[in-house]
Amino acid sequence: MRGTYGRELVKLANEARYTFLNALFSVSEAVMYMQMVDRMDQGLLPAQVVPNTYDALWQLVSKAEIIQEPAAYAELDPDMARTLLDQKQAGKTLLLITNSDYQCTDAMMSYCYDRFLPQGMRWRDLFDMVVVQARKPDFWAHAMPLYEVVTPDGLMRPAMDAARVGLHCGGSATMVEKALGVAGDDILYVGDHIYTDAALAKINFRWRTALIVRELDSASHLASAACWAAGRPHRPMLEQDGKDFSERWGYLSRAGLNDKSCLMRQIEKCADIYTSRVSNFLQYTPYMYFSVTKG
Repeated sequence: MRGTYGRELVKLANEARYTFLNALFSVSEAVMYMQMVDRMDQGLLPAQVVPNTYDALWQLVSKAEIIQEPAAYAELDPDMARTLLDQKQAGKTLLLITNSDYQCTDAMMSYCYDRFLPQGMRWRDLFDMVVVQARKPDFWAHAMPLYEVVTPDGLMRPAMDAARVGLHCGGSATMVEKALGVAGDDILYVGDHIYTDAALAKINFRWRTALIVRELDSASHLASAACWAAGRPHRPMLEQDGKDFSERWGYLSRAGLNDKSCLMRQIEKCADIYTSRVSNFLQYTPYMYFSVTKG
C-alpha cells in the first residue's frame, strides 16, 4: 500500500475510484467488498457481482433473518429506553425517522425497548410521530408520497399531510416541520451517519444535530497527558497509552501530534454535539443545554 500510493497525489473531487468510509455502515460494506474481491480472485465469484456490495450483503443476511433472531444483530442497552422516557416525561416531543419498513421497525424496537419500559407500555408510546421507509437521504430533499400506517400488520392508506401524532410511511422533512409547527434549531436530530443524517439535516433545514459515534465506546481517542507527567515512570504509561488506539489508524480524533483527524473535522462541520450512544444523555437533566466552550 505504501509503495503503491505513498507518493501519489489524490484529488478526491475528481477521483471516482475513491470513497469515504464514514460510519460503521461503511466498515461492513468495505469488509464485504474485500471478501468478495478475494473470492473473485479465487474464481469463486463472478466479477460483475463485486461492485454491488449492498445486494450481496442482503443476499447473505435478509431482514427476515434479522427479525427472527434479533439477539444476533442488536445490542441491548437498558438505559436507552430510560433516556427516551426521561425526555418524554419532561414534555419533549419525540420522533423516530427510519429507513426500515414497518415490520422490521416494530420487531426490532419491540425487542430492544419493550422489556425496559413500565408495565403495559410499548416502544410506540415513546414517540409522538414515527416515520418508516423515510428513504434518507431523499427524505431531506424531496417531497415523496406520504402514507399512514393504519393496522398492526402494516396496512397503509394515502395521506395528504403528516399528523403531529401518528405512524407514517415516506413523506419528507418539510412535512414533519409542518406537522410539528416548529422548524430549524427547535429540532434536535440524532443520527449515526455523518452525511445521510447530520450534514443534510443541518445544511438543508438548519436542524440541530447530535451524531452518534459508536467507535468512541471501544477506543480512547485522546492521548493520555499523564504519560508526560514529570517524575513518573514513562515506559509503562506509554505502553498503556499505546493500547488505547488502533495500531494501524491511530487515534480517532487526531492525526499526528497536533492536527485533527479527517473524522474529527467532519464531525465538527456537521454535528453540534457528538457522543457514543443516546443513553449517555441520561446522565444529564432533560433540560440540559449543551454548548461549545472555546478557550
